[in-house]
Amino acid sequence: MSKMTIFSSDLHHKHDIVSEIYNGQYEESAEKPKRIDNILQEIKEFTVFGQIIQIPEELILQVHDTNYINFLKQIKNSNFDKVYPSVRNYSDFLETKPKKIEIIAGEYVFDSFTPFTSQIWEVVNESATLAFSACNYTLETRKNSYALCRPPGHHATKNMAGGYCYLANASLVAQNLVNLGKNPCILDIDYHHGNGAQEIWYESNQVLTISIHRDPIDKFPYYSGFESEKGLGLGLNWNYNLLLPKETKKQEYLKKLEKAIKIILDKKCDYLVISAGFDTYKNDPICDFELEIETYQKIAKMIKELNLPTVILQEGGYHLQDLGKCVKAFLQNLIN
Repeated sequence: MSKMTIFSSDLHHKHDIVSEIYNGQYEESAEKPKRIDNILQEIKEFTVFGQIIQIPEELILQVHDTNYINFLKQIKNSNFDKVYPSVRNYSDFLETKPKKIEIIAGEYVFDSFTPFTSQIWEVVNESATLAFSACNYTLETRKNSYALCRPPGHHATKNMAGGYCYLANASLVAQNLVNLGKNPCILDIDYHHGNGAQEIWYESNQVLTISIHRDPIDKFPYYSGFESEKGLGLGLNWNYNLLLPKETKKQEYLKKLEKAIKIILDKKCDYLVISAGFDTYKNDPICDFELEIETYQKIAKMIKELNLPTVILQEGGYHLQDLGKCVKAFLQNLIN
């Protein structure tokens, strides 16, 4: 029986933020350590663990701003267990910068439910390392791989965290592939727009970015992900947003996926990076699509027909009881 090579680490358990601030209220965070535990339990019968290789910091700095990375590192030296920014930066006159960490934090996050913790650099670096390790495996073998990245990454921009994300794992993989002369596509199938990859590659034709997601007019991240956003300069027509309405079902979703596959073929991509969110599931507690578990089997089969070496990165998906079942249905149909 063929098996999928996966990359996972227990270090993510250090990232247990418990609560988030939403509309001014503390709420229980949906991004829990149990998400990964549930997935691992469901997929253990057809997976093997791959060798983890530390991501080079120079690769991270190709994608992310140096000041942002330095900020993530310095959090561990603060007296705070968890930092929510007390104010966002609103001034262009910064001859003298604030010194307090909770104020500086406002420069590096675009929402109020992605806190910085004292362990944040350690855990996000490990998450990115899993993505990098999966990429290396796929490069060496041309076989598909899966990284259980936590925290996820597809909302992280060059210099900001947000949407539970801190480092742009998919873009780090894509940059690694670009460095090696490849022509990758980032295909984002999370419920939410992959704003991070869009921002990072918006003026580049080195990486095709496609995101299939809920119309952001009234869903996070609100300010990006519209069909008119097609890229700038060299990046024009290298960014595609495929929008879907509330209560989207299987057939509507698969039609958008067919369109995405056609674009990937037209651009002659040679590697595929999937930002794999399963918050499109019908029982997800924070989203409103209506995909069934078996829908993920069909999505995977359609993607597999591209016959591209594929790196799959875990993003969203918050229904703890069924998350692993959704991932299992998807991965089983991408084993090669």
